[in-house]
Amino acid sequence: MHVNNYHLGLQAFEEKRYEDTMEYFIASYEQGEYCKEILTLLNDCFLMPNLEEFMETYEKSRQGVTEISYEELPLVFLPISDEKFYIFDLEQNCFCGMIDIASFNLLERKLNFHSMLIADMWDIREMAPYLGKEEIPQSVYAIPSDMLRFASFLQVPGLCERWLANWVIFSDVAIMEMFFQEMSDVYLPKVFVTGQKDIYQKIIWEIHQKRISDLGKRRENIFFSFCIPSYNRGSIVLNTVKKILESGYDSEIEVVVSNNGSTVDTEGYEIIKNMKDSRIRYFEYEENTGFMNNTKQAIELANGKWAALQSDEDQIYFPHLLEYLNTLLNEPDLGLIVASTMGSNGGAPRQECLCSNPFQTTDIALSTRYFTGAIYSTEKLRNENAFRLAEAWKENPFLEASYIQSFLALMAVKGRAAGMKERYLWIEGKASEETRDALGLTKERIPTYTLLPNRMRQYEGLMDIIAELMGFRSQLLRIELVYGFSTHYWLMGLSLRAYPVYFKKDQENWPEIAKNFYVRALAVAEKYRGYLGEAEYGLVLNGLKEVYEYNKEFQG
Repeated sequence: MHVNNYHLGLQAFEEKRYEDTMEYFIASYEQGEYCKEILTLLNDCFLMPNLEEFMETYEKSRQGVTEISYEELPLVFLPISDEKFYIFDLEQNCFCGMIDIASFNLLERKLNFHSMLIADMWDIREMAPYLGKEEIPQSVYAIPSDMLRFASFLQVPGLCERWLANWVIFSDVAIMEMFFQEMSDVYLPKVFVTGQKDIYQKIIWEIHQKRISDLGKRRENIFFSFCIPSYNRGSIVLNTVKKILESGYDSEIEVVVSNNGSTVDTEGYEIIKNMKDSRIRYFEYEENTGFMNNTKQAIELANGKWAALQSDEDQIYFPHLLEYLNTLLNEPDLGLIVASTMGSNGGAPRQECLCSNPFQTTDIALSTRYFTGAIYSTEKLRNENAFRLAEAWKENPFLEASYIQSFLALMAVKGRAAGMKERYLWIEGKASEETRDALGLTKERIPTYTLLPNRMRQYEGLMDIIAELMGFRSQLLRIELVYGFSTHYWLMGLSLRAYPVYFKKDQENWPEIAKNFYVRALAVAEKYRGYLGEAEYGLVLNGLKEVYEYNKEFQG
């Protein structure tokens, strides 16, 4: 029995079942039945009532994209609701499916730091699956294979706002090349969706090479700065810099090297200094100005939105870098991210978290005792005058102990969120003898900051920083007085375990040392009693006593 789809379509139309209407009409049209009647009805009832809106939408959307006029467009869109449109191809005289722009709402998805290039296709519906379900490229560059048909989609109301907001459309390859050569601060695509991947990768690679060799161009869109203070380790830092430059990034990154007046192993510094690579920023002092000053200089020179401090022997682990870049891109309220570092000093992988609670963010900031791993918002550091404050507080025992990275982390989290990531971003290297000397190690090769009297002074200095620079939150100060006391007991014990021969006498005298530290902690609490208030002060005393009772016998 023959089914008259045309009449079923008319019935569905009368009942306002417009999707059924379209399906019946398409079936009838493809059977060659009532074709003229169907097109007339669709034109009169679906297209013409919306034509003015389509034309206005297209004129707005095509600006900066194409000179094609509305009358030239080969695709007609027939709305059955605010979000669903059937498509008819005027040139091929056929229906070609439907588009539901509700499924094209990308505004809620996170961004992927890597941009994408799409070529050799024109149908937006075909492109959609490549963009990702949970995150989308921060920029999409497209060279449609059929510009007329691609441009036809620009007339659909709401589509550009929902889906094409971060797109750049090129009419041909030559225009794309010109764009990336002239707009050298725009990040090059890293993902290619095309049947000619090798060809497009070669084009982009050649543009990349031109960018990194253009030493005269001012770079104004750097996202990530690798900041490396170094002293007497030219060969090591040269290897580290070379590894970073192999990343394939150009406008996105820079490498800042600050040479602290090195006198040995200087050849590597000269090579870095003379590298013809726009991503390198090199600075050198005439003489050693101290670890803290050189570190501060390295990060203060950074032009990136984010800056990471890293020891010159530690190596970036590139397979995990994109994950970190994505986090930094999608979390604008962050002041600090602390990365995991693989190695004995870097510790166990960090617990994944993002938080804005000031007590938690302070703890995250203070977890940066290992030099490599902290990633700072440079805007936040400058807004807090962090570098000026570091200079003003340079004689504080906490900063003297080479904890400038933790001081800056505290400044970065003031009023900002902070986070930690579990996947490691650096692989810990091994310090040479020259490095150990540069960091102030004794003849017995014991770091001076591990000496027990210095650990006590570090605690006292840190509490001064917490009290005077972190906003005098009495509850925060109370927590850190007790938590910091416990942490520094642990650090003192760590010194004894790491250097048992050198600290043998201290281990034997541990009860006396522990009691002395307890007395000094009580003095710090008394110093800030007025800021704490009596209730918080009482809690501090109880907390200090509990920590002391637990640690008064060496834990071994």
